[in-house]
Amino acid sequence: VNNSEYLLMPGLIHLYDESLYAGKTTIEIVPVGAEMELCFGTDDHVKIERELVKRQVNKKVLQERKLNLYAYKIKITNNTNTVKKAEVLDQIPVSKHEEIKVKLEESHPQPSSTDDLNRMIWLLDLPPYETKTILYEFSVDSAQELIIRGLP
Repeated sequence: VNNSEYLLMPGLIHLYDESLYAGKTTIEIVPVGAEMELCFGTDDHVKIERELVKRQVNKKVLQERKLNLYAYKIKITNNTNTVKKAEVLDQIPVSKHEEIKVKLEESHPQPSSTDDLNRMIWLLDLPPYETKTILYEFSVDSAQELIIRGLP
């Protein structure tokens, strides 16, 4: 938010994170009180890992359907002495075929928001020197004869 009493003119700006130079970018005109979004790049002090922890395919010979289960674990570690706010985005597959159903089975913690494209957003506060874990599982239910590409 532009908390100053002045209009911010468009052009080149230099970014600092506390006293460390973080880079440069350009901005459009920003009126007093208006919000703007600035990207400071990646934070080397926050580590993120994403791992496939389950891949299970249930093919029952006498059934017409198959059910694939997948689970991912995302670990976010704050290696600083200050609280960090993190916005974690991930997505499960989207089916455009009527015979293929994709469902989020469970998530710990629950996403802060989801949308029709199966995008999930978690808003997290990361205490100093701590790790938070997100674990989610989804299923893909389809006709036995369908070949699905692009799954883990």
